[in-house]
Amino acid sequence: MAFLAKMFNSVGNLHHRLPTAVNRLPALITAALFLSGTALAAGPSFDCAAAKTPTERAICADPKLADQDREVARLYSQALTQAGTDVAALAGEQRRWLATRDRLCQGPAKPTSPLTVGWPTEAECLSQTMILRQAALTALSKGEGDPSFCPRASMTLTLARTADDAPLQIPLDRQMIAAGLVVPAPEEKLSPAWRHRLSAAAINRRGDAIAIVPFGSSHVAVTATGGTADCVSVTAFPLDASGKAGPALPPPENHAQPYCWTETVGFGTDGSGQPLFFTQNADSIRAKAGPERSTLFIHLARKDRWGDSCNLEVTYQAAYRLGEGTCNASAPVCQALRQAAPGWAATVGASPWVEAGPFHPAGGPAYPTLPDLTPQEMDEPLDATFRMPNFPGWHYRGFSAFEMSSPLMTWQSPDGPLTVRIAPGTVGWRVGAMILGVWRGQGDTLTPVAGYVIDHVRVGHPSIKTVSSVQVD
Repeated sequence: MAFLAKMFNSVGNLHHRLPTAVNRLPALITAALFLSGTALAAGPSFDCAAAKTPTERAICADPKLADQDREVARLYSQALTQAGTDVAALAGEQRRWLATRDRLCQGPAKPTSPLTVGWPTEAECLSQTMILRQAALTALSKGEGDPSFCPRASMTLTLARTADDAPLQIPLDRQMIAAGLVVPAPEEKLSPAWRHRLSAAAINRRGDAIAIVPFGSSHVAVTATGGTADCVSVTAFPLDASGKAGPALPPPENHAQPYCWTETVGFGTDGSGQPLFFTQNADSIRAKAGPERSTLFIHLARKDRWGDSCNLEVTYQAAYRLGEGTCNASAPVCQALRQAAPGWAATVGASPWVEAGPFHPAGGPAYPTLPDLTPQEMDEPLDATFRMPNFPGWHYRGFSAFEMSSPLMTWQSPDGPLTVRIAPGTVGWRVGAMILGVWRGQGDTLTPVAGYVIDHVRVGHPSIKTVSSVQVD
């Protein structure tokens, strides 16, 4: 669980010098065509000789990124010609997206941000962010210029595909942010100035951390983080002309706070700068076999109440794929392990044992039988000896590393017997994974020789249900 907005604390530099005011459509299109690099045979949409920012230099150094940047600029120019009276709004959205892209991929929050999990390199972050922006601009064109959030968001999720025509694996709210449809607001400290502007009741909250999130120019949210699940509770307030907070808005969706585990929550604006609240709820934290379902909720904020809303329920077909990890055994052992691991995960994920939840009370479903693995007899309770091994460059975080009720098993590997454990877990901010650990017995001790994440990944095209409501004054 994470409060997404707190990850945005700096404003990135824009390499597209978009005008701050738009007076005439021809002038803006001329500027966009210049930026799009249409006169260049190759390269990005800007002059690499003048590249100054880390993002600009990264794009210039990678031909794939340069092609993607040029395509974003082309689609933006095309969208401008269809924007009619919404030219200024689209230009503002593009500026905000450029700044958000730089914060996602270059900002100080990058190493720990849940928004960048799954993007281990700067290049992957930039590439997928530009894939999503291309999809958002194409969706605007396919929607015949309709900027309404729900249809455009649905089309963006459908169109966003990798080079091998696979869906992106990042959460829905992060896709909306990377596409430029949602701009998270930066978090601020609870300063004396904010204490003066908020009522005592607004900031008298339990939690390990209290923060202030101004979103738009007329609203502020108070967030509190605490509890064993690192849950977040939120309250939004309208601001009057002097910047002082009024009575709290009702909870969006009548949600029973706090937001925990599979839920993320944040405040910000839409692409046009209108204040909004957004949250995502995943179907399960556990790597169960079957489709992956997530729901994205968007609520625009009016002065003293919530306004238009958009709910997207997105379902992907899914499969188990070997992810990050390492193997220090012999080549035949490592190869056999990598081949077997996804099948083991699929069997565990499809079993009633996973459906029963992480605590597995006595008398609950038995752990499934896995090919080539034999359960070990254990005379003593399991302990921290069997936590997930730590590997350089990869931080593991989950249910005590493994769910401790999962058994140890013996695998007859090509080099002899090894001890194996496989169970659901979480990695960083990512949920829906299986964790695999492998040890070799040495006397009375077990030495780790391999460990992998087995991801529950999306495949195919999503099925999307949208429900939107428009508030009438």
